[in-house]
Amino acid sequence: WIDNFAEARNYSFSKATADFLFWLDADDTVEGAEAIKPLLAGLPADVGGVWLPYLYAFDDSTPPNCTTLYDRERLLRRSIGWKWTGRLHEVVSPQSPTQFISIQSVSLRHAHRGEPRGNRNLRILTKMQEEDPTNERTTWYLGHQHFALRQWEEAVKIYRQYLQTATRLFDAWQAAVYMAKALRELGRYSEALRADMDAMIILPEFGEPYFGLGETHCYLAE
Repeated sequence: WIDNFAEARNYSFSKATADFLFWLDADDTVEGAEAIKPLLAGLPADVGGVWLPYLYAFDDSTPPNCTTLYDRERLLRRSIGWKWTGRLHEVVSPQSPTQFISIQSVSLRHAHRGEPRGNRNLRILTKMQEEDPTNERTTWYLGHQHFALRQWEEAVKIYRQYLQTATRLFDAWQAAVYMAKALRELGRYSEALRADMDAMIILPEFGEPYFGLGETHCYLAE
């Protein structure tokens, strides 16, 4: 282990010999696994990747409701060639042209087992930023990691840095919203108002900064 998830995944892929690769993490479980072999048997030859639903986060209800769901490329035709990049929040890319399809009959569920990994992730992200200071996506993730660790001052500093050069609208919107949250935790309410207003300007159709403005005004009224 060298603090690099892409290297670990590339190494594991290099040991595979079957026609298809299927990857998951140690704290994931597969639902509907019996459908995988029939799915692959009928897959068109021009399809090299299959996206499957990933049930990533859940609330505290009984039974729990999924609160974060997204698709990821999970079944990969080995002959296409695949390469992982990124020490953390890594992505895999085909090395030759191919088609993708999305399937709902098989899904993965994340269990979040084990010890919290915030400090490990912060160490890796800091290393990534040192290696490529201009990578805005790394800066965005770094701000979120400081936020998750409740390091409010550092989160605000990173979000401000990110917003100076941000090119992705949604990511910029989210950075402004989370900066407002961190500023409220610090009791810096006038700055929190400005951050939520910036988020409203970036994407006025999304509602969260409007609620943020209301929350900040409640604090100001106390």
